This record gives sequence, structure tokens and C-alpha cells, in this order.
Amino acid sequence: MTHPTALYVDADLQASKYFNVGMFAVLIFDYFITLEAESQWIWHRKWTFVRFIFTVSRYLPFFGIGMSFTGALRTQYYPGESCVRFGQASNVLHIICIIAAEGLLITRIYASWNSKRLLTFLLVFPVVCFFVHLSP
Repeated sequence: MTHPTALYVDADLQASKYFNVGMFAVLIFDYFITLEAESQWIWHRKWTFVRFIFTVSRYLPFFGIGMSFTGALRTQYYPGESCVRFGQASNVLHIICIIAAEGLLITRIYASWNSKRLLTFLLVFPVVCFFVHLSP
């Protein structure tokens, strides 16, 4: 079995960068095609927990992708340097985005099922188990 050479590693890194740029284009496209509906249904409403989750899941990914771009460019131009804190902050930001999106999904499912208590338990129980598993 042969070991991957630097060429393969570079190709994988370049493919990852292209994927990030492509996903940023999809995010921008989604933002603009839903901006009118967001203005109508979200902007002029009072702040609730659901609006907060929506806002976090809607706007925080722009910062996360910006940090991914910065990290990719940093490794490209300064290959010997790495900033551990920047990488950790980027990871935390991406995790917050994922949690917000999942929270919004759970809220949508809950609302579409007419707020049934059993469904609430079935949706929240796995989340609680996940966080209990993560705790030391």
C-alpha cells in the first residue's frame, strides 16, 4: 500500500477550499432569495426564543465561513504557522451554528405536530443524552 504524497494532500486541501467557496455561494444565494420573506415574517416581530435561534442560525454562518476562509488562506501563505486559539474559536462558532440550526429544526417539528408532549420528549431526550455524554 502506498502512502499519500504531498501532491494528494495538497489536492485534498484545495478541494476542501473549493467546497467552502461553493457553500458560501449557496449561503449567499439562499440569503437573497429568502430576504423578502424574512423581512415580512421576522424583522418586525418581537424578540422570542425562536427568533433568537433563527437569527443565530441565519447570520452566524457568515462569520464561520469567514473564519474558515481566513484559516485556509493562513495555512496557504504561512504553512509553518498555526493559531490554535483561532482554530478552536472557529470550531466553537461552527458548533454553535449547528446547534442553532438543529434547535430551529426541533422547534419547527414541534410546531407542526401541534405541540404534543410525547413529541417534545422524543425530540429533547436525545439532545439531553448527547450533552450528558459530553460532560466529564
